[in-house]
Amino acid sequence: EKGSHTDSVISISLNNTHKNILASGSADNTVKIWDLGQAKNIHTCDHHKGRVSKVKWSPIDSSVMFTAG
Repeated sequence: EKGSHTDSVISISLNNTHKNILASGSADNTVKIWDLGQAKNIHTCDHHKGRVSKVKWSPIDSSVMFTAG
């Protein structure tokens, strides 16, 4: 499906403030942000050079996400 990951999803994190927003990190080297209410990808980050092993929304600021590869 358009906007989906092209390899395995390794990590997911639900936004604490906006419960309809989910982030996923994948072996396809991308982080995707999903709107669960619309059931679609709303943003893709492709700055990682390798698989994304961890995504985590900040518990203090819901607009900040930490990622690790």
